Amino acid sequence: MRGNGWGGLLLLGVVVSAAGCVKRALLIESNPPGASVQINGHVVKGVTPLTYEFITHGPYAIVLSKSGFREIRAREWVQAPWHQWIPLDFFTELLLPVTFDDQHRFAYALQPETPAERVAFEPPPDVQELMVRLRGAADPAHRCEACVLMMRHRVTAGVEALQAAAHDPNADVRASALQALRVLAGGEAVPGLIAALREDPDPSVRWQAAAELEALRAPEASSALQATLLDRDALVRAAAVDALGAVGDRAAVLAVVGRLRDGDVVVRRSAARVLGRLGDPTVEPALSRTLRDPDPEVRHRAADSLLVLKPPAASSALARALRDANPRVRDTAVRALREFGTPEAVPIAVRYLRSWSAATRASAAQALGGLHNPLVAEELGRAIHREPNLYTQLAMANALVELQAWPPDVIGPYRGRVVAETRRHAAAELRGPGRSSPEQASKFGDPAPRKRKGLRGRIPSGASTGVDSGT
Repeated sequence: MRGNGWGGLLLLGVVVSAAGCVKRALLIESNPPGASVQINGHVVKGVTPLTYEFITHGPYAIVLSKSGFREIRAREWVQAPWHQWIPLDFFTELLLPVTFDDQHRFAYALQPETPAERVAFEPPPDVQELMVRLRGAADPAHRCEACVLMMRHRVTAGVEALQAAAHDPNADVRASALQALRVLAGGEAVPGLIAALREDPDPSVRWQAAAELEALRAPEASSALQATLLDRDALVRAAAVDALGAVGDRAAVLAVVGRLRDGDVVVRRSAARVLGRLGDPTVEPALSRTLRDPDPEVRHRAADSLLVLKPPAASSALARALRDANPRVRDTAVRALREFGTPEAVPIAVRYLRSWSAATRASAAQALGGLHNPLVAEELGRAIHREPNLYTQLAMANALVELQAWPPDVIGPYRGRVVAETRRHAAAELRGPGRSSPEQASKFGDPAPRKRKGLRGRIPSGASTGVDSGT
């Protein structure tokens, strides 16, 4: 009997030592990570991503909070897996020598707070403390912060202190003070902004003054802004041009036209855009010359301004822009010619139907379709029969339909061939680089140039013939 008792105890010890267990945990993640977590009202140690071990299944209230992001409150139901069902849990937890993982993953996307929400949740600042910090803090960063807090919380009582801070020894503090003055004082800040624009030795402060004058659209600042167009810093000149565009003073047109020849490309870009906003059609010759600028963005903005102003005298210059290497310039030129083009553009566009570039030929066809000159239908008909590029063929067919030289139903076959070629090219690209045939690859450009009778030598190797090429 005593032996049987010891045997039973030994068997019980073996069973207990070999018994299984269950590891229960909630895996909580957030994007971005680093959020604090509360579960059922209790703060969990650490930040996301984190693991929280639990005991019972059922509902859980989860709260995620992170500075600068909206708080998330979620109620999640933690479902028990099959091995935790009664009475199976007795065997899986006590008898089976297996460890079960009972993990539940919850992921949340945090949404940033809007500026208004951030200000609403911030405690109101101590105005007197801000004044003391702005006037006497040794660290310039603290003085800048005081300017920002005054602006954010609309502390109008600090306008006088900000006017003094506009003459601070530190340039960052002066720039922050100018921005805060514009927000708090509005039009009353214009004289101080003009003074900073004219007199401040630091270009970043002059740039800030011009930017604030642009936001205020103050007409009394026009003369000061025109004088700033000769500033030694390019970014300040560009900011002055943008401010003049916001003010809308047509008396500044000549001064802005002079910036089209500026040595800095940023200034030329601003001038080309602003001239369209000022709405004076007499700037057409200057903008037409700017279509030959070396920078493609300057050319595009000049073409866009001409599209806004719609001067018929620009038709020839816009027609020559059909051969531009930049597709945005070509597209804008096409739109302009279709809207207000004159017959002077027709011979130039017809000549470009024989360009080496498929893109130029397609742009010329699109422009001719919108110019509505029926005399070009015969030339377009000859061009489409010798055209090797399917996309350009479609552009020419559309132009012939617009000119009522062809019936509309002829577009279908051309469009079908373009769709088929596009699908074949996409399939070839999926098979890997270098797998497409020469016929498939050539649909995005002209066939390789070859020697022709009557021409001396070959086409220069640098001449591009693709759809996105220029001349």
